[in-house]
Amino acid sequence: MVDDFQTEFDRMVQEIPREFLKRMIECKLKEAGIEPSPERVARVADAILAGEEQFILDDEGPELNVALAFDDEDIADLEDSIEEFCNHQLPDIISTTAGEAAHDVFKGLKKQWPEQKAWQDGQIAQFAIRLGLRWGEAFESYRMLLTAARELGKTYHTKLQKSRAKRNIHKRSAINRLHARACCVSEEILVLLQEGFADGAMARWRTLHEIATVFTLIVEHDDELAERYLLHEVVEAKRALETYEKTHLTLGYKPSSKREAARTRKAYEELRKRFGKEYCAPYGWAAYHLGTDGKRFSDLEEAAKRAQMRLHFKMASYNVHASAKGITGQLGLLDNCPALLAGRSNAGLEEPGQNAAISLVQITVLLLGPTWKFDDIVMANVLIKLRDKTVDAFIKAGRRLKRDDKALRRGLPKIES
Repeated sequence: MVDDFQTEFDRMVQEIPREFLKRMIECKLKEAGIEPSPERVARVADAILAGEEQFILDDEGPELNVALAFDDEDIADLEDSIEEFCNHQLPDIISTTAGEAAHDVFKGLKKQWPEQKAWQDGQIAQFAIRLGLRWGEAFESYRMLLTAARELGKTYHTKLQKSRAKRNIHKRSAINRLHARACCVSEEILVLLQEGFADGAMARWRTLHEIATVFTLIVEHDDELAERYLLHEVVEAKRALETYEKTHLTLGYKPSSKREAARTRKAYEELRKRFGKEYCAPYGWAAYHLGTDGKRFSDLEEAAKRAQMRLHFKMASYNVHASAKGITGQLGLLDNCPALLAGRSNAGLEEPGQNAAISLVQITVLLLGPTWKFDDIVMANVLIKLRDKTVDAFIKAGRRLKRDDKALRRGLPKIES
């Protein structure tokens, strides 16, 4: 459809010189006492553009011997008229015509959409069935694991609400909220997996890995680290305020409240004086306890003994940022696949699936400690069994997919296992 518009536009632009030439020819014919009918004008224009110096004006009727002269002034006038039209009138014509064409296309799309939607819904439903047949066992194991983790988080939250203990109050609040967010992100990952978006799920696992890293540090250190972490929201709020102040006019937003801005800056300065300038870095809440400058997440990974997942973290980052690797190394495409991925795929789900299961268990097991009751030990073992079952199911489904793909490429039947 768009190509049709461009073709018509190109044709119109190419006709502009001819149309202005026809106007000039019309005047010349009138000056010569000849009726400037559209057919005659077009015949003369075609002859001139074809380089003909002599030609028959009419196929029928009396013979006419007419000389039409075009001097340098005529040519200059013609060029000026064309330039004036292209510079001043043509842009308005294009804008108006494009708006009218867009309106017509929009109406056509709205009229056709119910039929298109029904077709798309059918395609998505069929894809979901195929995806479920291949990955269903892994999905169900993952869901069981997530349910168990969420129930344990609910129990911890209930106990925290009833507790009157003042010791480690910041730590308990932080890990309670972090675990809830971990469960939320884990379900987001599951939704993306069940819809066939492996790269999107991997990008969300990146967040889950960050939560696991922060969670580990807060559990392993004193209550002051947790307090620094919770208060660091002010540093992030001040950074967001500065960004807002730079962009709100361009976006057409109202200025920030002077009172709120002053309150944010005051709270920021109080924390900077209390904890030092390193505290104001992106990960400055951990700078004092870890002995770092607070600028790199990798320092947190090292301290939390999560550095072994750095490769996976980088892989996930490709799907977060607009890097070249993000468009050339997609999980949703099998090896040697020449296609471009612009939607759902049944490939690559094993990587984010097993990573998410491992990270969620790491977080939830830490939630059960540090004083272990027998029930906690039992539930920790249950989580580990569910994790292993989930990881195994994802790996097996991924391997079967790759075997089936190789068999399909060789024209062989699928290998069932």
